[in-house]
Amino acid sequence: MTLCIAWIRQDKDGKELIFATDSCLTGGGEVWKHGIKLFELPRKDCLLCFAGETAKAYPLILNLVSSLKFDNKVMNQHTDLRQVLDYLCKNFSEVINSLDYELDAGDGYNPYDAARFIFGGWNWKLNLLEFWEIYYGNDEKKFLFKGYDSNNPRAYHLIGDHLPEAEEFLIEELTANGKRIQGSFDMEPFLVLSKMARDQQDFRSISGSLQVAKVYPSGSTEFFGVMWPSEKGKHTSLGRELNPYVKPQIRFLDPDTGVVFDLELPAQIAKLRPELVSTINDEDFGAELAFIEECYPNGAQKPDLTEKEKEMLLAIFKDNAYKKFLLALDEQPENVEDDE
Repeated sequence: MTLCIAWIRQDKDGKELIFATDSCLTGGGEVWKHGIKLFELPRKDCLLCFAGETAKAYPLILNLVSSLKFDNKVMNQHTDLRQVLDYLCKNFSEVINSLDYELDAGDGYNPYDAARFIFGGWNWKLNLLEFWEIYYGNDEKKFLFKGYDSNNPRAYHLIGDHLPEAEEFLIEELTANGKRIQGSFDMEPFLVLSKMARDQQDFRSISGSLQVAKVYPSGSTEFFGVMWPSEKGKHTSLGRELNPYVKPQIRFLDPDTGVVFDLELPAQIAKLRPELVSTINDEDFGAELAFIEECYPNGAQKPDLTEKEKEMLLAIFKDNAYKKFLLALDEQPENVEDDE
């Protein structure tokens, strides 16, 4: 099973809609800890995640993605997000209602309610970030929804396992260190999920590295990697471990704080090595020296660096380190025969 959370986060820069889930997939007596559970749809202004039986959820999601690609009206981001919601529910209902069962699954099992979803994104028409839980209504014989929007400063929703415990942990996060329970969310729901996914003694059904993505009011999405299971752990993305040398150009989250590692740039150069500021010179960096000094006045990183500037700095530092590595190889003495 799983635990999926969606919430509205607000800081000084504005609001954003965040989705987070673990990576555990179940079905047929198997447990997969590296499964994708968070999806970007062909429309780039919305996200979808699920909890429940993978055997039910995956066919529904794959069918939806395929259908969306061929529907120009729904794919157009000028189409109201709520029309996409209606399209999604109708699509899911048509597929699930077409199922035939050769065997009786037994009393108490509802094959139609075996998976639940959270869908959400940016509604440009209403100028809102919105998200909905999507579930199957047995009496109505179709998928229904209940929604949440960014007018509520505490808009959030959970689906999956151990929901009462997750709610308790969330209250603890909201009141920890003298914080007040009133006000908007920051990354508290993410910290709850991170805590539970690492506690395999009490929450075995919530496991695997975390998957996180955001929807911004610009109508764009951003997927994040997570260092797992700690800041000093492995680079992971969408449930799988990445090769740190060929990983995608995405930002990574600290699972203990929810803080974003900004392209792995140091916040301060002088703090790490006071003598380093004086060693940043024309010989090492040439024409890029002025740019580095502008970005690191007095050895400290400017707080308002743009993403483009951060990418340029990262490329400059990596290129310089590689050049020094090659020079060090050239300076090594050639192999000589040992004296006997």
